[in-house]
Order: sequence, then C-alpha cells, then structure tokens
Amino acid sequence: MSEWASVQIRELLADSFAGDWGDSPEPTTARVLRATDIDNEGNIIGGGAPRRIAPSTIARKALADGDTLLEASGGSTDKPVGRVAYFDQSKAGTGDYLCSNFFKTLRPKKEHDSKFVFWKLHWFYNQSQILAFQQQTTGIINLKFEEYLSAPVDVPSEATEEAKITQILDTLDTQIRQTEALIAKLERIKQGLLTDLLTRGIDQNGQLRPTPDQAPHLYKDSPLGRIPREWTTQMTGEVCSSIVPGRNKPMLDGGEFPWVTVTDLSENRVAQSRLGLSVSASSLKKAVGRTIPAGSVIMSCVGEFGIASIASCDLVINQQLHAFVPSRALEAEWLMHILRVEGPLMDRMATQTTIKYLNKTGCESVPIVIPSTGEQVRALEIVRQHESQTDHAKEELDKLRLAKDGLMDDLLTGRVRVTPLLGAADQAHA
Repeated sequence: MSEWASVQIRELLADSFAGDWGDSPEPTTARVLRATDIDNEGNIIGGGAPRRIAPSTIARKALADGDTLLEASGGSTDKPVGRVAYFDQSKAGTGDYLCSNFFKTLRPKKEHDSKFVFWKLHWFYNQSQILAFQQQTTGIINLKFEEYLSAPVDVPSEATEEAKITQILDTLDTQIRQTEALIAKLERIKQGLLTDLLTRGIDQNGQLRPTPDQAPHLYKDSPLGRIPREWTTQMTGEVCSSIVPGRNKPMLDGGEFPWVTVTDLSENRVAQSRLGLSVSASSLKKAVGRTIPAGSVIMSCVGEFGIASIASCDLVINQQLHAFVPSRALEAEWLMHILRVEGPLMDRMATQTTIKYLNKTGCESVPIVIPSTGEQVRALEIVRQHESQTDHAKEELDKLRLAKDGLMDDLLTGRVRVTPLLGAADQAHA
C-alpha cells in the first residue's frame, strides 16, 4: 500500500498559464471557456464563447485533455475565487478550446492521474484555507496564484492509488449526474402533464380527454380559450374570499406565526420562513394585521407573477403577497396550479409603475377554469403520484451528494485508504 506525502500544488503540475480572451469572433478560430461555462461541482456546462485567437496563442494555450481550469479572478462575497473544472476533450467536441484571461490552465504532470489532481483541487477549494488566497481589488476578487501554488496538499505516492480514488469518485459523480437528469426529465413531464390536466382534464375513467382538434364536440369557447363543456370559468373573487396583508409591517419578534415572503413560496406548501422570521399575536394586533389560515392559497402580486403555495399552518404574509381562501367548489391545490400557469396572464393584467403589481381588485379578477370537484380530485391525484416520483429521486440525489462529500473528505485526505475500500466492495459483490 502506498504512503501519502505532503507536496505543494505546483509539484503536481507540469505547467500553468493564463488564458486568453482574444478578439471579436470574426473569423472564429477557437472557443473560450468563461466562469459561466462551469458549475460549482467542476463540470463544464457551457460551450464557450466563439473568439478569434491567433494561431501562435492557440499553439501555446489550447486546452489539452485532462487539464484543470482554475478560476483566478471573479468570485463574490459568498463564492470565493478558486473554483476548478476538468477539461474532457471527448465531451467538449471538435475544435480548439482555451480558458479566458480570468482563468489559469493547470496541466498535471504525467506521473499523476489528471482527474485525481482535479478532485484534489476541487476538495481544496471547499476547505476554509481557500479564503487565505483571496485578494480584493477594484470590484473584483483575485486569487493569490503564487501562494496558491505553494499551498501544501497530501497525495498518495503511487499513481495507482490516485486512479482508484478517481474511479470511485467518478462513479459516484456519474450517478449524481444521471439522477439530476432524471429529475429534470420528470419536471419537464410534470409541466406537460399539468398543461394537459388544466386544459383538457380527465374523464370518469381517469383518462385524458382527446384534444380539441381530435374531439371538438367535447369543448366550448371561454375567455381562456377552448375548455371542456363540463367546466366553467369564474373570477378568483367569485369562488374565493381574499385576505390582504395589513399596510403596516408588524414587528418580527419571534412569535408564534411564521412571517412569509415570496422567497418562501418555492414548494407546494409553506410552513415557515426560510430566514426563521416570525410574528407574535400581540405584534400583529398592534400593526392591525391578519393571519392567513392554514389551507389558504398564497400568490405573488408584485413583480414576478405565477408564484403560489398553500399555507400549511396559520401564518402572516407581507405586502407582496395575496391570499385566497377557496370555496367548497375549489380544491386549494387546483387553484395553486392554475395560478402558477397563469403567471403570464397576470403579468398582462398588472398595473405598471416602477414595478408591476396587482391590487386587491386585480387579484380577485384573475379568470380560472373550474371542473367538478370530483374531476379536480382525480386530476390532482395523478399530479401527486408524479410528484412522489420526483420527490423520491430528489431524496436519492441528496443521499448521493452526501455520500460524495463524505468520500471526498475520507479518500482525498488518506483518512480512509482506497485499497481496503475496494476490497470490501469486491467481497460484497462476490
């Protein structure tokens, strides 16, 4: 089993050099990868900007398979500079690629596994010591590059152990990417499903109705277009009672009612403030405010429309939100989904000042389609079943990410040796 040794980052590299931005892209001779072309996990997610780069510069600075891109300028207060990404020529496609002048190209020595070097530097970026290499200048953060290269890191003495660590982390990373792709696919399917359910609905047998083109006799005209004959269209104010937040903001004193703003409406149900803000009954009374009862549908009414959730408990909302208490003819979840898809309609209805908004009358004038409560229930059950699949995939993704974080800490520091780990895995599969 190989031992580990402490080396400077520069000792892992055969070369390091700055990127190049080049000139306007006519004619295009190469593509230049920028900060927006990489994600925080070290993946290259963009195709780069087409640029005109001199042949001599391409010869010196073109990315080679296995290079690591190091962000040397940029960053922000909550995202330090020093992110890395791995360049895989087979995924990049044909043509020459460079990194921009805000990056450095790090080329590993041949005696080191190039992907291991990337994983090590990616792990290093997520350690607290990366903060020591930040240098703030005029509105931009630069990496203290020479000091960064001199930073000590522990690595195996044998490339075979590096390769085994890479194998494990790459396998886990592939599983994460596949799960992310599955979630994205399920989300796309859900949007298509919602469009069908909210415009065509389902019959007594639980099947989607044919489209209006396929069966025009099943549909009728409405202010919202062609809808099933059994459905009606009404204004939100006709089938809901409204609750408008008070004019005065109550003191956020840590009381019993969550204080909810538009940023808290990211899921189907909202039960708390992401910032942990809350209001007491006495503070609310002084501000002449009202609580929003559990089961109400809350929607955005200022700026961006089409954001909606259901209150899971009694809570208090700010003035950028409006709440509806649905009547018995309307399922809260049905209303929530309708309000989400009608965001563009509300945007057209909104009053334009410095920022677009809907007042109480506007909020109560949003037209919505209403099937029978039985059909609403059947349709919502289909949506919940699909959401359950997505939730399960998201839980698996969280587990994989947690496992990856743990393995990176264990394997990339030598705290857990990879050879016994692989041996245990082989025995488990035997």
